[in-house]
Amino acid sequence: MVEEDILSLFDCWQFSNYFEKAEFMTEFEDDGPVPVAQNLHAKLFVAMIESIPYWYLGSANCSDPAQGRNVEFMIELKGGDWVGLKTKDIFKALTDPAKSEGITLFTPYDINDRISVEDQKNIDLAIRKIKYDLTQMEIKGKALLIEGGSAYNLSIEIDASKLLLPIGYQVNIKPLPEQQKAGVTLKVGNNNTINNFSGYAETSLSIFLVFEIIKDEITYSQFLLPMEIELPKSRLNKIFSSIINSREKFLKYLTFLLTGEETEIISNAYPIKENSTVKGSDTWAFTGTPVYEKLLIASSRFPEKLKSIDALIKRLKVETIDLEEPIITQEFESFWNVFQTFIKNKN
Repeated sequence: MVEEDILSLFDCWQFSNYFEKAEFMTEFEDDGPVPVAQNLHAKLFVAMIESIPYWYLGSANCSDPAQGRNVEFMIELKGGDWVGLKTKDIFKALTDPAKSEGITLFTPYDINDRISVEDQKNIDLAIRKIKYDLTQMEIKGKALLIEGGSAYNLSIEIDASKLLLPIGYQVNIKPLPEQQKAGVTLKVGNNNTINNFSGYAETSLSIFLVFEIIKDEITYSQFLLPMEIELPKSRLNKIFSSIINSREKFLKYLTFLLTGEETEIISNAYPIKENSTVKGSDTWAFTGTPVYEKLLIASSRFPEKLKSIDALIKRLKVETIDLEEPIITQEFESFWNVFQTFIKNKN
């Protein structure tokens, strides 16, 4: 939307169309995820101030909304007098095929590819109207347990009987956890019953659907809308127990509840060290400080934390009962009974 006479004062480049459309090219066809256009939203500004390179990375651009009413985040990185960080080095890395194995990441800006300001405004207004109309639709779903299995099929009902779309526009939808199948095109002016999506684990189920607004095969907007659906009551517990799935992670989370200090990230990718569980009287120690001591402190200063821990223990005990080595052992339950008595007395 920058005026052409202003653009003529600058050496302008654009993200390569090759990369934007690469996933749709036959030579890159794969049986995996559905291809999507590689549209970038992140921004990088590189500037030289007294021979020192400064990098600014984040979401803000040079538009009125970004500089005025939006909440934007950027980080400033200050470099040194090193090769590879200065503006000329970055420019070469992004535009010189020799610097990127013969593939040009950015190409000279083609003024003929511009969409007129008026056309762009019309597209923006149309998309805004479509989004509003979509939020007014009745969207319902059912999670149906597959007979004899543990996975679920989704049945989605969308009343699009009052939806009108401008010529050239279409709306595709799919469940949030869906990674393989393409979205289903919404039938305008009809009640839609969609049974195309199946085989989801209970922990993957979500109330959200992904909506895509497409015009002339270009996706202009992608966003989430909730549907009215009753999910299994055990779902949240299963999600929780899939994260806290070892004694070590239980201790980390327990310590976090007691102290508010995040010693390390709890994740399934976290490597579990051999012999990490200490034997004997220090079984419930964590990074050298016994949990027992922290529980005593919580009992006197923050008794409400004990209620949260009690709920945590009950949840994990139910969800991990089938494990060969249960997270909540009899030893720990005996240990915890002392504090349960304290909780009851406080009530």
